[in-house]
Formats: sequence, structure tokens, C-alpha cells
Amino acid sequence: MKGRATGPRFYFSTASRRGAIFVVPDLIGFGKSDKPAKRTDYTYALHEQWLLSCLDSLKLEGITLFGQDWGSLLGLRVAGTQPDRFARIMISNGALPIGELPMSFAFRAWRAFAKYSPVGLGDDTPSGRSPR
Repeated sequence: MKGRATGPRFYFSTASRRGAIFVVPDLIGFGKSDKPAKRTDYTYALHEQWLLSCLDSLKLEGITLFGQDWGSLLGLRVAGTQPDRFARIMISNGALPIGELPMSFAFRAWRAFAKYSPVGLGDDTPSGRSPR
């Protein structure tokens, strides 16, 4: 699960030479994927459902999760709810917040930016407004 578009591409080329097969779903509303028009579509729960639907439709088992950045949040959540599907987990630049610590300044700044920025500032930062 990648997060922002600047994922660790070097990892994919190295591992693919060793026979690994990659499934790298784009988070709905980020990157090159479709952009839901309703602000209410940008929820953690819907992203989790979309990811589970992807794994189910591809019938993926024995998964090595490489969760990077924002992708680690969803990847770890799904691995926690369906541990039998996952053989290995690697996380890069990510974590799974459990609500015991206050949100960092960086996260609060990103949240304010995403909430109040006008449409068109970047393909991978949903503003919750209508797509361009």
C-alpha cells in the first residue's frame, strides 16, 4: 500500500527481479484514481472497505504488506482485521496510531491544508471538494 505518490520505487525493482509480484492499489481519490465528488466519500472506513474489496476480488492470500506513508495506516488496519491473509508486514514512514497520544503538529497542519485548500493544488491531496 503506497501512500503519497513518492513511494519507494527502488524496492519494487529489486524485489521483482527476485520473483515478487506486486499489486499496488491507488487509494481512491488520490493519485490517478477516480475522485469521488462528495466530501463524505473521503472517510477512513470507506477506504478500508475499498481496500478489502480489492483484496477479495483478487483473492489475495499470503500477502507481504509493504505499507508506506498513508498506505501503512490502511494496510495495518486491514492486516489487523484479517491476519490470516498476511505472511509478512513491512512498514516505511508510517505507523498505526492507537489514540493514546495527541496528534502531531505535522498531522494537524496537513489536515488543515487538506480541509481548506482550493481544488487543483495536487492530484494526491483530496480537498473533499468536487474534482477538477
